[in-house]
Amino acid sequence: MPQGLKLVHGLAQILLPTVIEEERVNELRDFVQRLAYSGDYDPGGNYEVAESIAGYRRHDGNPKCVNAKIEKHAEEGVQSHLDMTVMAVARLNADLSGAVSKVAELKSQMDIQLRKFGRVDELESRVEADHQKNEELAKQIASIKLTHKSKYDRLGKLQKLLAGQADNIETLESTAKKDRKANEDIRRTVDSLHGSTTALAKKVEEMGAIGGTGGRGGGILRGLAQQQISNMKKEMDIQSAQLSEQNLRFQILETASYDGVLMWKINSVRMRKQEADSGKIVSLYSQPFYAGRFGYKMCARIYLNGDGMGKETHVSMFFVVMKGDYDALLKWPFDQKVTMLLLDQDDGKLTLSDSFKPDTRSSSFKRPTGDMNIASRCPLFVSQDILKNSVYVKDDTMFLKMIVDTTGLYV
Repeated sequence: MPQGLKLVHGLAQILLPTVIEEERVNELRDFVQRLAYSGDYDPGGNYEVAESIAGYRRHDGNPKCVNAKIEKHAEEGVQSHLDMTVMAVARLNADLSGAVSKVAELKSQMDIQLRKFGRVDELESRVEADHQKNEELAKQIASIKLTHKSKYDRLGKLQKLLAGQADNIETLESTAKKDRKANEDIRRTVDSLHGSTTALAKKVEEMGAIGGTGGRGGGILRGLAQQQISNMKKEMDIQSAQLSEQNLRFQILETASYDGVLMWKINSVRMRKQEADSGKIVSLYSQPFYAGRFGYKMCARIYLNGDGMGKETHVSMFFVVMKGDYDALLKWPFDQKVTMLLLDQDDGKLTLSDSFKPDTRSSSFKRPTGDMNIASRCPLFVSQDILKNSVYVKDDTMFLKMIVDTTGLYV
């Protein structure tokens, strides 16, 4: 191989990333020869090379004809080949530098994009957290709206109830006025009868004094007078019974409650306890009270000497469901919670209480078919010793309270 070609070959081995084997060099040389023969190669104005190629072509590719000139050109063109190689390397270095710069620029842009993606991930996380918070707020708002609607509905029902109570109070006041007038009329009648009886009794006495000297006539008059007095006493008894009935009716109307709360005042506790101990009057009923204007009708019943397992040791208190005018509109069996209290008359701190939830299987809480159902619940309400305590019985008076939970009734 000529010296020039060896030098080029050595440089190629240094500059190229891999070593070119001898066989590969021969393949490249054959390729150059085929390229020259084909007419596709332009010698770029080099006369010697051009002549060599032309001769090569004229002699049908015989290398012997042109070999000397090609070798001569290779030896004399080493410097130019080196210059071209250096320029090619410079261009490659420039291209490589540009590529490195481009890669650096792309890397910088990629870092920026990655940072943007990182911010996007952060924003997505924040958006997700905000979305969850919004869902929770939406649930809270829905719950608040539901609660508000429930309270609003409850308020509307209570307003209707209060309106009904106002009408009922007006009716009660009107009835009370009529009852008061009737009571006054009865009282005046009784007073008049009492005065007439007193006057008649005096006349009888006078007639008796006269009859002592008047004989049979005086006796007849005295008999007639006594008969008249007897009739007047019977009429007075009737009037007194009517007066008592009116007073009781007036008391019931005056103390009627429509909010499910009974306040029961029992007077003459000592006397009533004695009557209970003797068996004369073993129990007392309270005035009726109601769970709403058109609701359940109820009352309390108390045994001051106890009943059942509480006999002679405890005061027994019971809850009674009564037959009402609007039972057909109500839910049965009765299942509202009931609380019973014996009130502390000092500061209220020692009030005694018991409560229960009705057993809906019991006949005591079915819809009444008679005037009232069988009383139910507390045979051991409080010990009878409590009746000796001035905290609960003061001025021979005690106060009992019964509360019926009206939740869910105004629907």
